[in-house]
Amino acid sequence: MPEGAITTTSRADDSTAPIRSPPLEAELVPVTETVFAACGESFGANPVPVVFSKLANGSPCVYIGMRATPKTS
Repeated sequence: MPEGAITTTSRADDSTAPIRSPPLEAELVPVTETVFAACGESFGANPVPVVFSKLANGSPCVYIGMRATPKTS
């Protein structure tokens, strides 16, 4: 079972200033083998979908609230 995901955001202008935000903590409630509902204070009153999948090239990724994040390590 997946333990978590780290999402890194970069700037479109290639600025070297880092983008920082506090970590999001959530309980992942299993819906299927690869689909979870993220519940917790960080996500508000409604659960947010979290889907562990693979991109077309086979790279693992996680969709959080339907944003795709490729696995990099």
